[in-house]
Amino acid sequence: MTPSMSNYNVTRKMVTENLTVLLDELDALARNSTNGTFVDGDKGGRNYWALFLVIIPIVTIFGNVLVILSVYRERTLQSVTNYFIVSLALADLLVAIGAMPFAVYALVSNF
Repeated sequence: MTPSMSNYNVTRKMVTENLTVLLDELDALARNSTNGTFVDGDKGGRNYWALFLVIIPIVTIFGNVLVILSVYRERTLQSVTNYFIVSLALADLLVAIGAMPFAVYALVSNF
């Protein structure tokens, strides 16, 4: 066996061992339900962070509806620049309605 080939085998073995150790640690973290980092093991406990995550889409919807209605109702706000702002508010509103509830559900239910 050539010296470069033996270096390759040693390096490959080290990478394989390190990868195995890393995967074992990640698996242990994912299964550990007592530290609350990845999986919340306390099903009966209060999850204030979940309430916070539910409030964010509601506030986002409310704020973007206010922006759209203010430009729609107030004649002095109807300018090209504000139409761009309304377009951004509409896009943000669609994200708040279409994506945020599913993201909150996935985070809260540990999906």
